Amino acid sequence: MHTACYNACMSIWIVIVLILVITVLVVLCINQHRNQTIQVTQVKIELDHLPEAFDGFRIVQISDLHGNELQDLVEKTAAFRPDLIACTGDLYDGVRYANRTEKVLQDLADLAPVYFVTGNHEYYSGKWQERAARLPFVGVEYLNNRCTLLTKEGQSIELCGIDDPDLDYHWSYARRLDQFQANLDQLPQKGEVDANEPASHNHPPVRILLSHRADLFEQSGPAKADLILSGHLHGGQWRLLNKGLIAPYNGDRFVFFPKYDAGLYRYGQSQMYVSRGLGDQMRIPRLFNRPELVWITLTRS
Repeated sequence: MHTACYNACMSIWIVIVLILVITVLVVLCINQHRNQTIQVTQVKIELDHLPEAFDGFRIVQISDLHGNELQDLVEKTAAFRPDLIACTGDLYDGVRYANRTEKVLQDLADLAPVYFVTGNHEYYSGKWQERAARLPFVGVEYLNNRCTLLTKEGQSIELCGIDDPDLDYHWSYARRLDQFQANLDQLPQKGEVDANEPASHNHPPVRILLSHRADLFEQSGPAKADLILSGHLHGGQWRLLNKGLIAPYNGDRFVFFPKYDAGLYRYGQSQMYVSRGLGDQMRIPRLFNRPELVWITLTRS
């Protein structure tokens, strides 16, 4: 009797374990497929004092590609008919797949002007300057602690970009913060990007800043940006109930429930949109977190 009950219980547990294993495998397979399928996020961002000529201006934000190859990236970018493509870091992954990444950038540059800032992964190879020297030849403008003036119908806005503070690959939060502030200090004052276009005393030009690290949003005040486009945190890597659970290694810290994981935020006079990114080179794979391509439309408040 006892042996029969024991055998019955063991059979039930074996069935339960098999069902759980099969369920987990199915979920992982579905998740792996979803991780190769781009999700397009459309967002309208209102900006005070946006020039009338830029009302409806279209930006595609591409972030954290990490050298991956997503076949429909260029096609989905083209479908939005962007006025500008903003690459907010970690498109490369060291030097792995660098030629493939260059080809993607070249294809994107055929669609619209492409502006690029670095993330931490650009530097891991130690050969970033060699790779950066090639960007102009594929039609990409590298905003390394610089600004440029975008002009349309006689009206202008400022587009700025800063290098990732891990230029020398120092995994120390204190040193990273010092370097981040030093990079911000290299930017011209708002309204002084072009001496031939003096800023209005009442309303300086709208400024958009490309900055890889969303976690440094609250330290970005000196840039006086109206809108910051960022990435780096991969949407929290795992997402549950539309909230990120865990952030990538962040220097000397490992961040759970990152404050700025994905979407639109406001702090002080600035707004920031954080892309969940497109690639997946983490030891912990993305879970319930599809690659994101961001379609942004600027509107006047």
